[in-house]
Amino acid sequence: MKKILALPLFVLAFSLIVACSKKSEPGAAGVETARAAGATSLVLLENGELMLDGEPVTMDELPQKIGEVKARNGNIWYHRAGPRGQRPPEAMQVLNILVSAQVPVQLYEDIEFTRPLGMNSGNAPPLR
Repeated sequence: MKKILALPLFVLAFSLIVACSKKSEPGAAGVETARAAGATSLVLLENGELMLDGEPVTMDELPQKIGEVKARNGNIWYHRAGPRGQRPPEAMQVLNILVSAQVPVQLYEDIEFTRPLGMNSGNAPPLR
């Protein structure tokens, strides 16, 4: 009887270890939240990597991509690593691109886009 239970327990334990070790895409749920609200998500990760709607984008490509969002009267939901603390060095460059494009931006504390930064709370409209 012990041998019969040992194999299923081993398979279950192995499956849990594999499932827990898999990394999900950064902010995958947040991308869907932003899309559902008609916004484009922009995430600056701690390592300086940029993600626009869940897809990697370079700093050189960012102005054009943000211009495309503006051209379709879109807005940006932006999250960066360390929103209330140490920021990645690229953070100021991203903000300059967003300000230059004059696209509406809402800053978010979390990568899932559930906690807007600023004086507004709840479902704050994009900042202008």
